[in-house]
Amino acid sequence: MMKKRITKASYSSDGKTLKWKPVVSHDPLGKVDLLTQVAQSEQCVAYAYAEIEVNDEINAELRLRVDDGETLWVNGEMVFNNLTARPFQLDQDRVPVKLKAGTNKILLKIYRNNLGWEFNLRITTPNGEWVPFLQKKDNS
Repeated sequence: MMKKRITKASYSSDGKTLKWKPVVSHDPLGKVDLLTQVAQSEQCVAYAYAEIEVNDEINAELRLRVDDGETLWVNGEMVFNNLTARPFQLDQDRVPVKLKAGTNKILLKIYRNNLGWEFNLRITTPNGEWVPFLQKKDNS
């Protein structure tokens, strides 16, 4: 049985069809502005999904900046949940994770209350050094 690719999934709600769309940041720090890239709605959510490959198992930190709250899963396991309305600040959340050798799946749910709606996520070692990885591309 074939599985539907996550990037092809869609959902109907209130007469609208919602679906995954690729978003690329052109910000030097990797910030994604969801108001301009996704929707102008208030009190809503968006999801960001990426697959990364690392050569060896490694202890890492996922360093997040999120306006407003977020829930984070790595390889299907919820590793962080914060539903606090707050502004966008550098590395406001640091989530320790163990990345396995090979492919790791990262899913981020970003909540919006009002005003701004943006995020970025950096993958570092616990002492702040960059973790080398390859991001898998969607070829659909």
